[in-house]
Amino acid sequence: DTQLKEVVVSIETMRSFYTMSEELLQDGDNLESFLRSRFIQQMITKQNAELINGSGTINSLNANKVDCPTDSSLIFADSVDNAQIQDVLRAVIGQQSNSGYNVNLIILSPKMMFELQFVKDSNNNYISNGLQVVSPNYARFNGVDIYSTEALTGDVAFAVDTEKYGVLCRKNVYDLKLTKEGKDALVNNVAYLGIQSRFNLAVLNSSANMKFDFSDVKSV
Repeated sequence: DTQLKEVVVSIETMRSFYTMSEELLQDGDNLESFLRSRFIQQMITKQNAELINGSGTINSLNANKVDCPTDSSLIFADSVDNAQIQDVLRAVIGQQSNSGYNVNLIILSPKMMFELQFVKDSNNNYISNGLQVVSPNYARFNGVDIYSTEALTGDVAFAVDTEKYGVLCRKNVYDLKLTKEGKDALVNNVAYLGIQSRFNLAVLNSSANMKFDFSDVKSV
């Protein structure tokens, strides 16, 4: 039978503002378009950091997860000699599969994204082991999407079954406005570029998100 779960989530607002002179706007060709594009990218970076690490009101991956075991309860413990970091991915995906989850997303640091590409065999030849690099921050491993983000550093990563984990709730994804109104704008001859994003993560099953450390799992 299908089981439904009710989750109540408050949509939170993230805002940012940028001040620029009227002269700069008037003298710079396509400057407004450039600033808008850059401002949105900065907001995306900040939003990703909140969704991954969290700082309070936003539900995050780091606050709603299970930790990968680093002892004999790991189903592949002591089963691979001279384990490579790609073996860590297999172990984590298999661990979650054993618990009934189908990992379809892995989020890791830029450092680990590139280390995955540096795996060599005994003859010092690069080997893919099922890894397909699509772009500098996106790869696929045996059908699983892998993304790197500056919100993560070192060996820490997350393996997620997005179908069972939760839903990203968003409203007015990126509401960006340029205004020259207000007392300060008139006195100082400036314009304000403001952006806001309203979002939160509705977590349905935190066990569908496994946090792991490449070094810790590799040493099991």
